[in-house]
Amino acid sequence: MSLPPNIGSREYYSSENLTINAAKYCSRECQKIAWPNHRLECRPSPTCPDPHPIYQNLGYPARKTVVDAIRDWSTLHEYAITVIVSIFVHLLAAELGRTVHDLVHSDVAMVITLNPIGREPLRESPADRFTWQSSLLKAKPDALHDEFGFTRAAWDAAEARRDRWAAHRPADAANVVGLFLTTTSVAGSRVSVAREYPVFRVRKPLGARDADVLHDVREVLSGLASTRLVARLPKQSRSVFPDVGHVVKEGREWVFAVEPRWNWSNSVPHYVVRSFKSRLSVPVLFMRFRDIFDMP
Repeated sequence: MSLPPNIGSREYYSSENLTINAAKYCSRECQKIAWPNHRLECRPSPTCPDPHPIYQNLGYPARKTVVDAIRDWSTLHEYAITVIVSIFVHLLAAELGRTVHDLVHSDVAMVITLNPIGREPLRESPADRFTWQSSLLKAKPDALHDEFGFTRAAWDAAEARRDRWAAHRPADAANVVGLFLTTTSVAGSRVSVAREYPVFRVRKPLGARDADVLHDVREVLSGLASTRLVARLPKQSRSVFPDVGHVVKEGREWVFAVEPRWNWSNSVPHYVVRSFKSRLSVPVLFMRFRDIFDMP
C-alpha cells in the first residue's frame, strides 16, 4: 500500500536513489507487490546524479530492473537453457576426455551472454527484451569474481545447495548427474544472474553421430532464443517436440501462447539448419535426442 508523506515510522522508496515519480511504501512486501507496475514509470531524477548510467543506456532505470529482466527471460527459456547446459557439459566432457561427474563438480561454469533489444524494454514482453548471443566456459571462481562479482563464498554455497538437492530429491537425482552453475549476463552491462541447471544423464555412451545430433539440437534451441521465440516443455508427455510460441499479454499478466503456424519440418530458420553437422531433419533430430538423453 502506498503511503502519503510523513506517515509511518519507516519509509521504503521505489529506488535506491531519489527518483521522478518516487513512491513510498509501508513495507518491503508492499513495495515488491507494487514494483511490476511502478517500474514502468520509475526514472532517476535529473537533480540526483545517476550512479549507473550504463543501465540507462540499456533502457532500464536501475540495476535491479536489469536483474529482474534477466531472471524473467531465463525463466521463460528454462527448458531450452536446461537442454543446452546438459548438451554443453556432455560434449565438453567428451572433448576433454573427462567424466561428466567430474566436470559438473569442478570449478567451471557456463556463461551465457544476451543481446539487449528494444528502446523501451520494460514495456516489451519478457521474451522480447533479449536475444541469445553466445555461450562459453569460464574456468575458476576467481575469474567469475573478476568479471561478474561471483565470490568464492557464493560458489561454496551453490555447491552446498547442489548436495542438499541431491540428498532430498533422490528420485529426480536418479537421472541427473548434478547441478551445473550458469551465469547469464547482458552484453554492455556489468550485470549477471547466477543459477544452477540440472545435467541429465545419457542412456548410453556418446558416439560420433550422437555428438553431432546434440550439437544440432543445441543450435536449434539457441537459434530460437535468438528470434524471440520460446521453446517450452511439451504439455503432452509423449511428445518428443517442445512447444514453441510467443509471450503475449492478457490483462496485466504475460502468458505463453503456442504458435499455431509452427512446423518443426520447415519453420526453423535456414541459417540454423545450415550449421547442422548431422544433416538430419529437425524432427528426426529431436527423436534421436530423446533416445540419447534420460530426461523427463
